[in-house]
Amino acid sequence: MGSFVGAKTGTVNNSIVTQRESKANFIILITLPFKILMPTVIGSDSFAEELAKALGAEFIRLEHRVFAEGELCPRISKKPASRVILADRMKAPIDPNTYLVSTLLTLRNLKSLGVKHIDLVMPYFIYSRQDKIFRDGEPFSAKHVLELLKEAGADRFFTVTSHACRDSETIGFSPIPSFNINGFTSLARHIKTLNLPNPLVIAPDPSTKKAAQTVAGILGTDCFTFEKTRDKNTGKITMAGTPPARGRDIIIVDDVTSSGNTLIKSAELSKKAGAGRILACVIHSPLDRETMEKIRSHVWKFMATDTIDSPASEVSVIETIADKLR
Repeated sequence: MGSFVGAKTGTVNNSIVTQRESKANFIILITLPFKILMPTVIGSDSFAEELAKALGAEFIRLEHRVFAEGELCPRISKKPASRVILADRMKAPIDPNTYLVSTLLTLRNLKSLGVKHIDLVMPYFIYSRQDKIFRDGEPFSAKHVLELLKEAGADRFFTVTSHACRDSETIGFSPIPSFNINGFTSLARHIKTLNLPNPLVIAPDPSTKKAAQTVAGILGTDCFTFEKTRDKNTGKITMAGTPPARGRDIIIVDDVTSSGNTLIKSAELSKKAGAGRILACVIHSPLDRETMEKIRSHVWKFMATDTIDSPASEVSVIETIADKLR
């Protein structure tokens, strides 16, 4: 066979295809799926750095600069590979608006640098609470954010236990392939190491019942669900129910807490039913320190995963995300 004299590379069906032509006029097609190409992981803190280590990938730091008038200038500190995993996260208390603008600017910048494929890891899916139109004239915020991310250059979207479609592995209204990774399995495995005797897992409302069942299944115990209603105009919540809690350790699980009121009310009802120690667990903790301390004053322990950089971040979901990206 003659030596190679030319090569052309392109993308076909999410694969890199390289065409080489030899002096003997043989045409050889070499097809490499994106997944086996070494990606670059980009982010601003240890979350992205540890994700890169888990994937055996290069890590490039994202530098966040804010000009005097408040405008953002996120800088990619080194030229990335043709496949990038952008995995930046927020720090509590969160600023979703700044985070969104920074993410959009970084996506467009990556495209201008010649990146061919971008997987966006947004550990906490901002604006996902508005996962439908609740009142006339309101935006479908979760969908619109995904549309913006697509236009900016994201090819795929990964998040952890989104408030939108929380029991689904995908996000149906997304314009790009979007994956909703279950963070409750990581949470449950960590809780299991605490060796709580005969705990009761509690869902604060029916929307978190499946999450409570997942945690209870891993712990080998039972679960209970409170009834909850929320006023659409004021946000005030009303909860009811009597769990079989007497003398038992209680594990309250929820996807996210913003005010802490649902967790606190769940703890109060559990204490009224004779509960022992109360452990409050969430996937996402966007709280300021004052709100976090308010929750802690009502429970034995409060913990969250590391989807947001928070003092409550005790459980890592990095390996779970890496498994989905591999």
